[in-house]
Amino acid sequence: NGEAYIEFIACHPDHSGKGIGSKLLAWADQFAVEQGCSKLSLEVMTANDGAIRLYERKGYVVMKDPHMEDECDACIGSLFVYCCLGCKYWSLVYMEKQLPKRSDVAQIQGGADAQTSLPSATTSAPQHASMVRDE
Repeated sequence: NGEAYIEFIACHPDHSGKGIGSKLLAWADQFAVEQGCSKLSLEVMTANDGAIRLYERKGYVVMKDPHMEDECDACIGSLFVYCCLGCKYWSLVYMEKQLPKRSDVAQIQGGADAQTSLPSATTSAPQHASMVRDE
């Protein structure tokens, strides 16, 4: 039971609010489920309220980052974010979503209610080996 991590997700500001982020997240859900992952996680800038609301609507929950060993790691991580993002942003929020099992998704997709099934993770989006992290 691995964990998939969404490293980056973005949409040009001229196209926000058109469902693009939701479609990208749905693809990530399906890809992670197909890989046998039990959860999907991401980090988002604390100041990005719109993205945090989107992720919450899609089932993500704000949690303490399990990969941060101590306060020193958190401080170094925040400094890294601050320096890399033009000294504009300081901190990140860790969010996580539990995923259904592959067998549960197969039952949903085979059932009469096709609207509840996850979209197919075809080659329409890039696949990167780094997307899945075993724990």
